[in-house]
Amino acid sequence: MRTAILVAVFAIASMAGVGTAHAGEFSMNGTSCVPDSSAIQANAYFGTGGTVQHSPSSLTNLVFYCPIAFSDSLTSPTTLSITYRDSTGVGSNFVKAQLIKMNKTTGGLTTIVTVSSDQASPSFCDNANNISVCSNTFSQAIATTTNYYYVRVDIVRSSTSNQEVLYGVRLF
Repeated sequence: MRTAILVAVFAIASMAGVGTAHAGEFSMNGTSCVPDSSAIQANAYFGTGGTVQHSPSSLTNLVFYCPIAFSDSLTSPTTLSITYRDSTGVGSNFVKAQLIKMNKTTGGLTTIVTVSSDQASPSFCDNANNISVCSNTFSQAIATTTNYYYVRVDIVRSSTSNQEVLYGVRLF
């Protein structure tokens, strides 16, 4: 009896942090994305509170890869979105995300859609409190039987006084 109660308490406690995902949506915060080896070797970035950005003295172009786990509910997304901070809004400083597919047979890469903090159109951007959300739509069908998918994020700045921050990516 005592064991059964402990098992029940453990099961309930372990489920306390489980949330319900929105149907048909994939999202990932910045620190859950994987940095490329050059950013790691140069100690060029840091992550805190779910965000990633340049380390204070770094001007290294940062690249992160965000793997996508497709589910039955995310079969036909049409929008790629990023949440970011771009302190300058000029071309040499930006946060850019690309939805990329990799052919399972050939390894060939194809960019499906791109959204950037410096892209004026056709993306949609909503700026509030120095944090922005930009998105771009696409119509290409997702074919998980023949391709792998991921989001590549580039964070670029030309001066250490500029602040470019990735909060997260979303596919819906």
